Amino acid sequence: MKSDALLGMDTAWRRFESAREGRDSAFDKTMRALEAAAVGLNLEREAVHLAAEIAAFEPALEAEERIALIVLGLVSMVALQEGSTRFPVVGPSSKAPMRRMLDALCADGFGVDASERISNSIEDLIRSNRASAVIGCDKNDYKPLLFLTPYIFHQRIQRIEFQLANRLA
Repeated sequence: MKSDALLGMDTAWRRFESAREGRDSAFDKTMRALEAAAVGLNLEREAVHLAAEIAAFEPALEAEERIALIVLGLVSMVALQEGSTRFPVVGPSSKAPMRRMLDALCADGFGVDASERISNSIEDLIRSNRASAVIGCDKNDYKPLLFLTPYIFHQRIQRIEFQLANRLA
């Protein structure tokens, strides 16, 4: 499906940002850039829309926080695509992997020092618990994403992995 056709959908992306700013808003441009980058990381363009819909569970986020949450969702999807059930997002162990991922996702349409800025926004979002409807901080939380220091997991995948480990033990 062509990107412009997706942009016409009544998605969270359109409701929360584009309606306020118009069709060619900075938010729209950023989302188009993410779509292009996602394809380069073996994700479908629709993954960006899925990440935006998940981020919509937190309606009170500022634009930069919303972008950070969308990018975090994409980072977790790319990690799964690459065969990893978790991805380090904070602390020293996250620097190189996050840089690689964010350099690829935020190359166009994000401005100067985008990787560092988005990385800091993701860390602030996680540490402040401002995305508590989307990111759980306990393995028993029923949220789309789980942050178990220093990793981000998909809740469903983490639960399945834990059940498998228990059965094997």
